[in-house]
Amino acid sequence: GLAIATERSQSSMHANGLRPSGTYTVTGSLTEEQHTRLSKWVKDQGGPENAGTPLVLDRDAKWLSTSVSGVDAQHVETRRLQVEEICRGYGVFPIMVGHSDKTSTFASSEAFFAAHRIHTLAPWHKAWRDRLDETLLDGSGSLFVDFDTRYMVAGSLKDRAMWARTMAETGIWTRNEIRDEDGKDPLPGLDEPLTPLNMSTGKQGSDDEDQDNAAP
Repeated sequence: GLAIATERSQSSMHANGLRPSGTYTVTGSLTEEQHTRLSKWVKDQGGPENAGTPLVLDRDAKWLSTSVSGVDAQHVETRRLQVEEICRGYGVFPIMVGHSDKTSTFASSEAFFAAHRIHTLAPWHKAWRDRLDETLLDGSGSLFVDFDTRYMVAGSLKDRAMWARTMAETGIWTRNEIRDEDGKDPLPGLDEPLTPLNMSTGKQGSDDEDQDNAAP
């Protein structure tokens, strides 16, 4: 409600060219017809199209301003607070809607993106997964719902290439698992993990020694 009222108030001020309203006083009494004509004349002098036009007064008239300017009303600060309050209500970090202050850096922005995925999206994803699994799928069966957020945490091409090579060459991931992580279909012959030639397990070394001892 505060955001809507503030929006309407500032919109009205901008529609009037941010010129202050006030009181127009003259000497003597005005008839009803004179008051109507004078009110219409004063209103015609306002608006953004008449900004900067001199206001010529007669009958010892005086103009007394009764409102503040847009700068005094702190429009920029108020509108910034509006964005932050709306984001607060929805649990969204302001930087995700393109609103950031001067203290935000590239490194802190990356942390905000990660926090957005964990603290804003994850609760919604869990709620949707539970509801869809309960109403559309088989509950505790083999079918399940999941949200693919890998694109939100994907690094640069160079970093991804280094990660994929390390995981494949050390045998931690198979090459088809890496392809699946990138959203690609599996290929024949890539389901076996690679084993570096200069590495072996202790069990394999013991088996080799037993075979050497058993040889004639």
